[in-house]
Amino acid sequence: MHISGKIALGLIVVVLAPAAILLTTMSLDIRSKWQAEVEQRQEKLATSTDQLDKIRTKVANLEGEYQQKTFAWGEVWDAPQSVPLAGENGIQIGVGRSSGLGRSFDPAKPPRIYAFAENGDSSTYIGEFELDQLDADRAAGRLLRPAYPGESQSWPQGKYHVRDTLPSNWLATVADLEAQLILIGSKFRMQQEQEGLMTKQLAASQVIMDQRLAELNGDADAPMGASQQVLDGLVETLRKLEDERNLVLSDVHNLRVKLVKDYINLETSLEKNRNLVDSSQSDASALKPALAGQ
Repeated sequence: MHISGKIALGLIVVVLAPAAILLTTMSLDIRSKWQAEVEQRQEKLATSTDQLDKIRTKVANLEGEYQQKTFAWGEVWDAPQSVPLAGENGIQIGVGRSSGLGRSFDPAKPPRIYAFAENGDSSTYIGEFELDQLDADRAAGRLLRPAYPGESQSWPQGKYHVRDTLPSNWLATVADLEAQLILIGSKFRMQQEQEGLMTKQLAASQVIMDQRLAELNGDADAPMGASQQVLDGLVETLRKLEDERNLVLSDVHNLRVKLVKDYINLETSLEKNRNLVDSSQSDASALKPALAGQ
């Protein structure tokens, strides 16, 4: 190569060397950034994989729990436009055979359902019913147990939902509550009977008390021909008798006073008479000698 070419090449290298160094530095910097981002993404991927495994496990557990709940609670049907059957202890629900309710309906062994009345976000358990009517879009059933007084009148109208089974613990709780209600109902009826008996006793006591008060205070409604004592009552009769007794006692007192005065007068007269007799006897004794001397 000609020396001028070597010189020119050296000048080019000298000119391009800083740019090359700068480009190399920038390349290394970009590579470092990409390497850090790749490592961050790998860490995030590992974390996401762990979270995904946990989520999958949680989903599997929830699916198992859902299946258990579904198996325990059975199938459920929405029953709009449901109404209680007044006086029959039954309900008519807006769901039927076309929705899968009572697929194997056998009049000899009708299916049973558990009814809930919906009220917004909550629901109220109505009871266990036996279906005696099953149409395409309607069904009707009767309560399996005896209804409590006024129970069917408290059932609302509107949207119900029905189930073909309930969890065993739910059924045990319902049975326990129904047994308690039966005991409470028996106690309540006993208390009502006791209240009725006490009411009768109170009425009989009131009659007796009215009779006693009439005997004491008089009976204005006494039958014709009743004695004055019955009309006036014992209190007024006793008052009159006491007045009469007081009059008699006053007369007796006056008689006693008069008797005392008469007795005193008698004693005074007797004393005077004795004195006269004594005086007469003295005079007679004094006259005897004189008469004897004559």
